[in-house]
Amino acid sequence: MAMDLNKKLNKILVLKNGPKFLELDTNSPPFSIFKKISKEFDNCFIFESLDGPKELVESSIIGFDPKFSIKCTLRNLRIYYNQKEIYRQRIKDPLETIRSFFPSVKNKQYRYVGGLVGYFCYEAIRFWENIPIKKDLKYPLCHFGWYEDGIVYDHQKNKLEYFYYDKSRIERIKTLIETPELKTNMSKSSYSNLKRSINKSDFERKVNLIKKHLLNGDVFQTVLSKKITFEYHGDSLDFYEQLRSINPSPYMFYFKDNSNILLGASPEMLIRITGIHVETYPIAGSRPVSNDPRITNQYRKEMEGDKKEVAEHTMLVDLARNDLGKVCRFGTVRTPELMKVKRFSHIQHMVSHVIGILDSNHDIFDAFKAVFPAGTISGAPKIRAMEIISILEPESRGPYAGAIGYFSFNRCCDFAITIRSAFLDNKKGFTQSGAGIVIDSIPSKEFQETEDKSRAVLTALERLNQKSPQNIFTRNK
Repeated sequence: MAMDLNKKLNKILVLKNGPKFLELDTNSPPFSIFKKISKEFDNCFIFESLDGPKELVESSIIGFDPKFSIKCTLRNLRIYYNQKEIYRQRIKDPLETIRSFFPSVKNKQYRYVGGLVGYFCYEAIRFWENIPIKKDLKYPLCHFGWYEDGIVYDHQKNKLEYFYYDKSRIERIKTLIETPELKTNMSKSSYSNLKRSINKSDFERKVNLIKKHLLNGDVFQTVLSKKITFEYHGDSLDFYEQLRSINPSPYMFYFKDNSNILLGASPEMLIRITGIHVETYPIAGSRPVSNDPRITNQYRKEMEGDKKEVAEHTMLVDLARNDLGKVCRFGTVRTPELMKVKRFSHIQHMVSHVIGILDSNHDIFDAFKAVFPAGTISGAPKIRAMEIISILEPESRGPYAGAIGYFSFNRCCDFAITIRSAFLDNKKGFTQSGAGIVIDSIPSKEFQETEDKSRAVLTALERLNQKSPQNIFTRNK
């Protein structure tokens, strides 16, 4: 079966040697270039690093018109070429199949030099753990495109380059980039019919059910989430443009496959691998920032002295260390930064940096499986927390709380947790957010936390409509 797949792929792939690079004019910022590209290609993406700690704001990348795409259900992996299915295989683990044909390019000029770019749904955990999942899943458990060229912007060097393995598209891309951006009329994009999947009283009741599990010692924390659905009308890039303006983040993403779009402004890394160096960056704990540094400092001290926040963060760091320990050399997992308060665009978070050295018996695919999904959006112990989530949440999570990013041809990878995000399918859309429930959680405050975490996405929608945020919900009885 693997040989048959390799024969099919060899007919369409040009990837043979390392990539070549062409430096581009840096007068055009990446997003301006992407707006032109998105009008030209139905399948494209942009990952931007806009704001946050310096170590997270390194580069922005653009890809377009993948050679082929991969979509997986629980039982099948399908490959599409020119919008037609060319291959289908029964699978138990999609990453094992991908490993069988994934190349190894030696170029380390950038962490990303082409590769598989896309996302895993939260329910993809079912490939690797016997977690019950709901039957209402409307999305592929994983969805990736195979990109053999693209644009990389190095924020530190202020350098913009087009990389390629096949020179056939150079002139087309240069012409597209050099074409002046046309001024268009004001966007007419809008949304309507916003609804919560669960009302406040039901959410609070479920918080109390989780607290019973906590008292029984089943779990130490479980993340309960709620979905907000809406209808979207117009250009989805308008939505992303509003979100990047409102909430610039280290992991901005817009991933488009025809009418299916995943967009967001995630602050949190799931995993990043450069060579043999593995890292994750758990975030737990947040406070506002103020124009007055003294007030911001007061908020910081309040968070650092909050026993609940510190205990929760410590537990999640231990979970991250254990996850990396599955694939890293013995004794190499360290926490060079523990519970540091760092400022993001409009908020300060308590963060830790967990690192390790990848064991020679493991690779980027093993490492991804070891950390997925993040403990910060599931709970601890992870498996039992996910079992409770599957019982209490009324619908599958889909892309929310999964991961978006890439496996690069040079055997590096970088994935963010899919939070502060929205998924659009034709005119239907949803956003989702969760709160970590612990023994001393107050149900009303946990519900409000989910509201606060959805605020940036809802405000981006609201700016398109220019209506009052207080009136945007259709209330569920």
